[in-house]
Amino acid sequence: MKIHGTNPEILIKAHSYLGEAYHLFKCPDQAYEHLTVARERNETQADSESKQDYQLYILRLLAINRLQDGKADEALRYIEEAENICRSRIKENNQNAEAFKDLAEVKRYHGEYFAAKKQFQDAIDCYKQVADLYRESVGENTEGEAKAMKSIYRVNRRINDLEQALDYLQTAIRLYEHVESADNKSETLINLYMEKLDLLQECTLETEEERDEHIKECYIKIKELNMNVYGETDKRTLKALRNLVIFLTRKKQVDEALENLEIVEKVELGAFGGKSKQIAKTYSLKATLYLRNGDKSKAREFFRRSEDIYKELGDQQSAKKTHEKLLAINKD
Repeated sequence: MKIHGTNPEILIKAHSYLGEAYHLFKCPDQAYEHLTVARERNETQADSESKQDYQLYILRLLAINRLQDGKADEALRYIEEAENICRSRIKENNQNAEAFKDLAEVKRYHGEYFAAKKQFQDAIDCYKQVADLYRESVGENTEGEAKAMKSIYRVNRRINDLEQALDYLQTAIRLYEHVESADNKSETLINLYMEKLDLLQECTLETEEERDEHIKECYIKIKELNMNVYGETDKRTLKALRNLVIFLTRKKQVDEALENLEIVEKVELGAFGGKSKQIAKTYSLKATLYLRNGDKSKAREFFRRSEDIYKELGDQQSAKKTHEKLLAINKD
């Protein structure tokens, strides 16, 4: 094809797009090869704003490529070159907001470089600069600032400063909740709340009640986000609901546990029918909750329903265990 010889810009873009595609498909060597060619060819173009824009785009891809391939020292060369372009553009364009945003993004890679080199305080300082740059150029409560807070949380968790980790994680969550157009916002928040649940098992809070309130909030938020993203019948939503019910049961918040279990029952009846193993388990859990609430009549009713379903399904072992629970109620 003669197209390469007649238009160098098309060849540069072709190599950069191929590099990005190989990166997405986790082929770092092929990605690096094409991106390096794109960078070298772009450098030969006449100086212009579009050349700078494209060089910055290529350098960022090269930095990510080297960082993810475990070659942090090589990544630093591209990061520093990209930073120089950003600072030059800020100077030329009289504090242009877009140039500040570009610098913030490149600075984030610099933070990742420091984290990879285990220079953790330098990484934290870098991410703080990123947050400041976003606040200065875009304003408060941006996705860029949220990502910076998330990165600081991860570094603090890595160095086992759990109190600081929790503070920054909660800040990241608050920021993501205020950002309207963040990429994969709900999925990101689900993951952050799940990470918070893990972190709460490790760190020390002032009181057990405070910890319980944080844990309960996480379970409720995960439930609500899953329902919004995946719908009531999705297995992730049902799992989130069950986890909330189990937590509430352990904390003897039985009425609230029953309210959420009613949602599970309704969904399972619609999705699996009235003779499924899922609904049998739900009836057994519901019976246990009624028993804890002192309602033996309701407890017997749902243990019997659960036992009958297990028998129809041929699960004699589960039916026997449920029957034993019934006998225990009758002995009391």
